[in-house]
Amino acid sequence: MHGIIFSELRKYAETKHGKETWNTLLRNAGLASKTCLPVQEYPDAEIVAIIGAASSITGLSVSAVLEDFGEFIALALIKMFGHLLWKTIDVVENTEGTVHSVVRVKNPGAQPPKLKTRRNGPDEVVLVYTSPRQM
Repeated sequence: MHGIIFSELRKYAETKHGKETWNTLLRNAGLASKTCLPVQEYPDAEIVAIIGAASSITGLSVSAVLEDFGEFIALALIKMFGHLLWKTIDVVENTEGTVHSVVRVKNPGAQPPKLKTRRNGPDEVVLVYTSPRQM
């Protein structure tokens, strides 16, 4: 998993539940001394463990944590890559060809999800998300 996801997950946890939450999540995930850099790759098992810890702490399902985090991270991703795109719907439609292709080139071994899109109209895009992580 790309380090930027870990960095944003930390921001999400601290924004939603306070500064100490990230350290608690790491401890509960068995990663107490873990430091993540936004420009590196980390094992998928680590993010899965952190999300599982968040689910346990909050009482939310893993799916609910992932959905809430997805809503949280969307704005940050648009800020990071928005210069390449114009509207949120364009971000969804073009992530595979712009963002994920760059991630794969710059980070050998990176495995971002595969996104297939079909534009149904000016305000509608159908997204098929495929990932071995099943997140």
